[in-house]
Amino acid sequence: QSLDVPAAFCDTRFNRWAAAAHELRQINAARTARAKMECVMRCVLQLSDEDPEFGRITHGYNRVWHEKIARSVVRNHAGHALEYDAALFASLALGAMMDELIRRIAIYPDEGLVSFIEETCPTDSELADALSVIWYRALYPGRDVPAELGDLARKLTAFVH
Repeated sequence: QSLDVPAAFCDTRFNRWAAAAHELRQINAARTARAKMECVMRCVLQLSDEDPEFGRITHGYNRVWHEKIARSVVRNHAGHALEYDAALFASLALGAMMDELIRRIAIYPDEGLVSFIEETCPTDSELADALSVIWYRALYPGRDVPAELGDLARKLTAFVH
């Protein structure tokens, strides 16, 4: 199946589209969810860095997602004790943390970080648990987290409690 790509996305000086298309083909070869995610994120982040229009679109979708999170956080705090701008800032900061983490894992691999994650979060589920605990504790401090978590996530619940 071919992708319908506007000609404006194909820059003859830096053909990042070819690199992104290569990453998309790698998704089919990837065996794990983490490997597939790395391919998708490499594609999206590289195109966002190289093509201003694609970057604008991606940032717009991310902003909508962060605004939705912020509204949910405000709605779910007792008595709406948290103001929207604080919740939005927290969501944006956590999102930036995730973007940088993905960059250092998948885009421009930091060998020490990748090794650490492979050692401490050997499965996709354990990595998701650990990151979810950080998000949950930041956005809903004092609330209990599920008991059935990966090892690093359990350690994080004690650290940020």
